[in-house]
Amino acid sequence: MHKTLIVLTFLALACTQAQAALNFDETYRQIAANSFELRAADDDVSAMEAATWQAGALPNPNLAVELDYIGSNAYSDNNELFVGIVQPIELGGKRSARVSLAEADQCLTAWKREIAANTLFVDVFNAFVDIAVAQERVALATQLEEASQTIFQSSTAQMTSGKVPPLEMKKTEINYHTAKLFTTKQKSLLTNAKKKLSILWNGAQKDIGEVAFPLYTLTAPPTLEELSSALDNNPEIAAGRAEVMKASKVISLERTARIPDIDVAVGVSTERFYRDPTFSVGFDIDLPIFDRNEGNICRASREYDKALYLQMALENRLKTYLELAYAEWVSTYEQAEIFKNSIIPLAEETYNSALQSYNEQKLNYPEFLNARIALFTLKQQYLDTIEEYHHKYANVLKIRGRPCEN
Repeated sequence: MHKTLIVLTFLALACTQAQAALNFDETYRQIAANSFELRAADDDVSAMEAATWQAGALPNPNLAVELDYIGSNAYSDNNELFVGIVQPIELGGKRSARVSLAEADQCLTAWKREIAANTLFVDVFNAFVDIAVAQERVALATQLEEASQTIFQSSTAQMTSGKVPPLEMKKTEINYHTAKLFTTKQKSLLTNAKKKLSILWNGAQKDIGEVAFPLYTLTAPPTLEELSSALDNNPEIAAGRAEVMKASKVISLERTARIPDIDVAVGVSTERFYRDPTFSVGFDIDLPIFDRNEGNICRASREYDKALYLQMALENRLKTYLELAYAEWVSTYEQAEIFKNSIIPLAEETYNSALQSYNEQKLNYPEFLNARIALFTLKQQYLDTIEEYHHKYANVLKIRGRPCEN
């Protein structure tokens, strides 16, 4: 008996957990953990870390063996043999410049990863909003269907007793079936919205239940100045600045190539049939007479200017986009507040009065139907405004950028 109770309790808890509404923060963390795009971006960052490590490696020495006068008489000629090590030595700060360039490239790659994360965040947010709105539309449609069914059943009963004309009863029946059809359509739209979120989840969560989202909780937009000051959080701007920094490091690296490297040789030389060994030291260095890498320095300088101009254009463009998105966000917020504080309360009051008059047979069905349709239409328009508010907020969020998770 106790074992059966434990099993039933476990199954009840499992069903409760399975039916629990999805939370946005937790959902995004799970989707980000399953995102192939973010995994690929993480691999890019790791690859650049390895590239930075490799950039700091010293050049390997070479083993040098040189034998002269091969085939000559060993006793009469001076055979010469050299065995030693040749070590390339980089001059002009090439190694440090190479490491700095790799670090700049690593920083750029990290910001590209943040761009992907920011895009995914906004996509998940929009998908969450779509599901929450679709849930609310299904709820409104269901309420309308239930009310239509109740009136249709009441009209049918009243027609039997001769209180309602057959034509009016037919109207209530048509209205009921229309409401039922609308509910079916909204449920289909809800299913499609869930599929879009499942796609972002890489199909890992195929059975998506309800989502918990504060749909009607609207936050007043901050000032445009506050948003503009936070524009530095935008990963595209940060990536553009990293691109400019990388271009400057390329110039520094190309400038170090003007100074030639030197190869230092240290070994042992012998003469007269490998006798009388002597210690030898030598070096080899290019003379920078004809090639001072001026062409590559000029190219790197022009690429730096290009990166700088593109960065300036990007910042100006995003500032303009932010102003437009902000204006739209504020507009939808103001519209939603008017719906919430004025239009919807008046419409509900009008509908309740019409319902009372209809129940008291002081109002005919077409007039009551108009009041109900008006209320339902206004609620749909209010919901449209709420949906637009959250999507406009998502646009602002994408432009402004969210803080890094580091």
